[in-house]
Amino acid sequence: MHFDIPAGPQWFLGRDFIIDLVSVVVLLLIGFFSWKYYSLNKSNKKHLLIFTSFILLGLSFIFKIATYFILYSSHFQVQVYQLFGKLVYYVTPTNTLFAVSFIIYAVLMLIGFFIFFTVYEKFSIKSVILIMFLLVTIVLFTDDAYIFMHLTAFLLTLMIALSLLRNYRLNGMRTTKYLAMSFGIISLSLILFILAHNYSSMYVVGELVQLAGYVILLVTFISVLKHGKKKGKITNN
Repeated sequence: MHFDIPAGPQWFLGRDFIIDLVSVVVLLLIGFFSWKYYSLNKSNKKHLLIFTSFILLGLSFIFKIATYFILYSSHFQVQVYQLFGKLVYYVTPTNTLFAVSFIIYAVLMLIGFFIFFTVYEKFSIKSVILIMFLLVTIVLFTDDAYIFMHLTAFLLTLMIALSLLRNYRLNGMRTTKYLAMSFGIISLSLILFILAHNYSSMYVVGELVQLAGYVILLVTFISVLKHGKKKGKITNN
């Protein structure tokens, strides 16, 4: 396994921490709202799945911040930037702290998205276990973990968006439409992060698009919270 981790222009170094920290807060807030719903009605396990999903996603961003902090604090990587004119890093598995941080970040993100996907698509327990195993395997045993992680996350978020769009056509609820929109935007950001390998500016755009997706997601969940007593809560969307 090797890591070829792209980043943005030099002026953007560290600013991505702020954006990702906002995403952490957004995801943990959604997790809190979901737990609140679950506490009120523990017979509805969908709320528990949503809570678990967003807590894992929030934790994944914490490890993402840690991963890039290790990356930016390395003197060797700074020299690579100065030599080639762009941020391209080759970090071997011997850098144990970096490798562990990235693997945890990637695994938590993929499993978090997959758990949310199970809210809208039915899987047997055996299928869930198998798919989670495959997600972990993708991170651990692919030649370029960064590319495959983001590509897999893109497919998961795109399938979530399509499932929500299908539900919107059935129920016509605005919250469902906004959820579909937010996951569509998040899936776009994941493609932009892949493109950052060749165009460093795409990392900046990806961070901003990702932030927009999560903000729309938070606004949608807050809207559901305010109208929680009405028919058609988030898990019925």
